[in-house]
Amino acid sequence: MREQIEKLLNSEISTSAIAKGAGVPWSTISDVRKGKSSMDKMALLTAEKLYNLAEELEKKNNKDI
Repeated sequence: MREQIEKLLNSEISTSAIAKGAGVPWSTISDVRKGKSSMDKMALLTAEKLYNLAEELEKKNNKDI
């Protein structure tokens, strides 16, 4: 789970697109990307939403290939 979330957060996808796609606040994504917040302290619900988005995007990319 952690790997997929880190890959998503380190991708070229904008903070706004991740926040909107996962249904989490923009500030949460921004803070983790900037190092103000740690993934270790991320709420489980937020982590699940980010993981689900990462999985959805990965499946979509695999279909396009």
